[in-house]
Amino acid sequence: MHQDQITELINNNFEKLQTNFPLYSRLNQKIKDKSGNLIFFLQNRMQIRLWNLLVEDLKSGKPVRWLIIKARQLGCTAWISALFYWLVTMNENKSALVVSYDAPSAQNILQKYQLFYLRSHKLLKPRVRRMNRELIHFATSLKDFEELQDVGLDSNIMVASADSVALGRSYTYQYIHLSEYALWSEYGIDIADRMDAVGQAIPDLSGTILIKETTAKGQNEVYDEWKDEFSSQRKIFISWIADEDYRINLNYLIDYFELSENPESRYGDEREERQAIIEQLQFWYPEESQKFEWLNHESMCRLAWRRDKIDNKFRGNKFKFKTEYPTTPDDAFNTSSRTAFSMPRLLEMEDELKRNKIVPQLYRYEHNDNVNDPKRKFYPAKYGHLRVYELPQKGQKYVIGGDGAQGIDGGDHSSLVILKLFPLSEVASFNDIISPSMFSGVCNFLGKFYNDALLGVERNDKGGFAAIEKLLDTYHYPNLFYHHDPLKYKPITDIKWGWITNEITRGIGIDQLRELIELNQIYIRSQEIINQCKSFVKNPKTGKYEASLGKKDDLVMALMIAVQLAKQVGISRISSSAKAPVGSFDWWMDKATKAPRGKVSRTWSASKLGS
Repeated sequence: MHQDQITELINNNFEKLQTNFPLYSRLNQKIKDKSGNLIFFLQNRMQIRLWNLLVEDLKSGKPVRWLIIKARQLGCTAWISALFYWLVTMNENKSALVVSYDAPSAQNILQKYQLFYLRSHKLLKPRVRRMNRELIHFATSLKDFEELQDVGLDSNIMVASADSVALGRSYTYQYIHLSEYALWSEYGIDIADRMDAVGQAIPDLSGTILIKETTAKGQNEVYDEWKDEFSSQRKIFISWIADEDYRINLNYLIDYFELSENPESRYGDEREERQAIIEQLQFWYPEESQKFEWLNHESMCRLAWRRDKIDNKFRGNKFKFKTEYPTTPDDAFNTSSRTAFSMPRLLEMEDELKRNKIVPQLYRYEHNDNVNDPKRKFYPAKYGHLRVYELPQKGQKYVIGGDGAQGIDGGDHSSLVILKLFPLSEVASFNDIISPSMFSGVCNFLGKFYNDALLGVERNDKGGFAAIEKLLDTYHYPNLFYHHDPLKYKPITDIKWGWITNEITRGIGIDQLRELIELNQIYIRSQEIINQCKSFVKNPKTGKYEASLGKKDDLVMALMIAVQLAKQVGISRISSSAKAPVGSFDWWMDKATKAPRGKVSRTWSASKLGS
């Protein structure tokens, strides 16, 4: 379109441009296409659909509050930036704030606003008082104000990083854009705390807009927010179906190709996938949502495109297709995590639990030190914290990994995972916020119930250390773990009972657990453990694998310890339950320190990990 034609259209439609964002962007905003060419911003189907949803929400008279989970490279961030630029530059006294996970990413978005300004038509280019790396202030310069006596728009766009101390202070914004919202927790940012600050900066008034947009980053706090049924914000998932180009045209006259129903096949369960595609088509093509013939045909065109990408771009890996092109929100959250463990394997475990209808028997622990029978310590309870999948078998060996805590309300859980040997399979697990004294009772009686299982409780935490002390001094648990060095003799009084987690043991433990999961050499039955594995991610700052901010990893750590114990069931070790022989050096040392500890256990096993 020639520049003179654009000028004429702007002059003739100026009032429309104040209310019609798609028209404004078509005449005044320029972006680069995928080939790098500078073009006018002609909004695509997805962007027009977002605009229509925004108009609908604005007409309702309520504040606009959106959470957008998006696939990559569909133009969502560009659309929000263009929208906010239009709102701020076509209205007086408006302020917009852009917040991203760090300063460079926020400044990158601000550059988009600066380019919108620099490329604007002269009739739609407001005066600017200040433009720097953190702010664009649309107002008459102080020098020109003396002459014009007109302050101009007095609107502004500001950027900030999510960890900014001053975030949300001293300013009121009508429009806020939170970019890559799910990534914040991975950068150590407390989302709840930041949202408290943001909430103070934007009033709950009609016409205000708060948009959180992000690619999914695994099952973190944003996943919980997405699943929250009581949240009043509009939740929008932008799948690959929103792109009109992601299809292969099929002739209406040809027969539909046969759909796979096997989840393990090259293309997975295509009937289930087709249903998800149809639901997405109905959302992104509302004008076609009741035309069932069109929906059936178009869903097959999309499946044909999906097959082509799996075959030619992803070399037959349907999971990688889901990573790049999620069809559902669950696809996005499940495939985008930086988890330490194989997400395909975790998803397969989930599917197996559902197919086999694995449901645990739930029990609660009755804490009474006057009752010593392990069979009388646990009672069926609808909301019990002990999950039992398999009762102990005579002659079977078991190990128990434990992660203790201090039992403070709102704090960490104390957890146990019981594995059967071999192959490794979870037979029970426990997690609850309880005192170290009660936790030691759970450890003791579960361990005795499961054939005096080798029991290793992490001693790093005060809660775990206290539990170990009671296991030794009150319960005299017979098979308590300690780090054993066959080349070094240690007096009983020097033994540090329990599992010690340090940088080395943690790194080895996580690596070996990851390998067992990847190679399908461990059977996890608890959905709770799988969920924690999904949110056990790599911190982009430290490179350390840990629970995503706001998530728990107590069961993962207990499982890691149990796996390490499984390699040591065949080692002869000192028992923690009996006194040293009378008159021996250890006996005198025990007597002096009032720490009666044990004789040598002669229990041996030829089992080895993975045999």
